[in-house]
Amino acid sequence: MLAQSERLTEADLVAIAKSKSNAHLLAISSRTQISVPVSDILVERGDLQVKQQLAKNTGAKFSEAAFRTLLKDDVLADVLRERLDLPLDLLRELLTRAAQTVHRRLAANAPSEIHEQIEETVVGVAHEVNWEAMRPRDFSAAMRAVQAMNDSGQLSETALALFARERRYEDMTAALSLLSDCPIMLLERLMKNLQPDGLLVACKVASLSWDTTQSILRNRFGHHAMSPADLARARESFAKLSRAAAQTALDFWKARDLKAAPSNEVTHPAFAAG
Repeated sequence: MLAQSERLTEADLVAIAKSKSNAHLLAISSRTQISVPVSDILVERGDLQVKQQLAKNTGAKFSEAAFRTLLKDDVLADVLRERLDLPLDLLRELLTRAAQTVHRRLAANAPSEIHEQIEETVVGVAHEVNWEAMRPRDFSAAMRAVQAMNDSGQLSETALALFARERRYEDMTAALSLLSDCPIMLLERLMKNLQPDGLLVACKVASLSWDTTQSILRNRFGHHAMSPADLARARESFAKLSRAAAQTALDFWKARDLKAAPSNEVTHPAFAAG
């Protein structure tokens, strides 16, 4: 009942979350939609299992304070990296934390005389990854160009693959936006997310081959190359993902964004009509 009932109001859920057992909190954390006031209490009172389920729940909304609380746990931080609604400043913190973890691992196994060199290298890479991932992008020209290519029948997977190989980020993002029928701002969030799952969805909807998808994954960040093991896992996930399932996921994200977007939001030309 707690997990599925539509009769329970936000006030009901807040009252239950404040007073009932962890089992009740776990049931609430699996609801398809969870508001910020409810998630705040679940984060405050729930155990690790509740928080993990909540973090994985794409229908849950979080305050920045709740996000920060969850990010204190490394296990939960790994889950939250996959969320499209994670604020960019918190994603930046995760990138920095990841760099520090790499530093510790390298230093633990390296001769003491090169520790300083390791630190300088890791800090430099972390700074460049931060800038590459977070700097603002202007897609206006790219959107006009790929729309013109599409109108003239020149926009194809081959053109997109070329954009990826040449690391023409704006053109690559705009082209995939049009080919997958995904709003440009949503697709950019998929591009920036360190976890590739959301981007695999867009590539599958666009009916791209693995070769082109892999090229996009490899070239979306100038200084964040995916390891062979990560690419192998992504390839397996991409092979298992059906186009129908990918379309369902993308439609859900688009609908969620539409509800949250202000009425004057600028959209990709492909979505202006609807």
